[in-house]
Amino acid sequence: MPSSNEVYSMIDPMLSSDGELLYIFLSGHTDDLGLISMGYMLKSSYFDSEGYLKRTYVTKKQNAAPQVDVVLKDYLPVYTEYKDASGNTLGKTYLSGYNLNSSFVFPSRVTEISYNREKKDSTVTRTLYTAPDLSGTDPDFDYQVPKGAKPAENPLKRLKEAVK
Repeated sequence: MPSSNEVYSMIDPMLSSDGELLYIFLSGHTDDLGLISMGYMLKSSYFDSEGYLKRTYVTKKQNAAPQVDVVLKDYLPVYTEYKDASGNTLGKTYLSGYNLNSSFVFPSRVTEISYNREKKDSTVTRTLYTAPDLSGTDPDFDYQVPKGAKPAENPLKRLKEAVK
């Protein structure tokens, strides 16, 4: 709070980058797309007749797709399918356009399809990544807490007390 020279710091799991595709690839979780760290377990793994490696992951976590299939070609993920407990497809993701000549491997094209069974509809999102800059020189990340700033109490606590 600039007027009182106070600072409030909070670590919110909803703001975590752990599930972001860039983080998953930079942290070396390309083979399972971070599913193991999200609480999934490997159920099966096999190569099909075309040389694709198919892995099926399952979880019992609430608010998560109970089953995720990950398909890899040359050990890079090219397709994922999210399924509900009945085996119905909730969503699909296609990953392509890998740049194998850069300092790290990352797909340049990601196409996501989310299905809405109730409305018999779907949403398609295509994301194109061009020339990602990983130099870490963005001045927006050079923020520092002002010297002498005092810790502030949780602003949500103040809000709850004001509503009472």
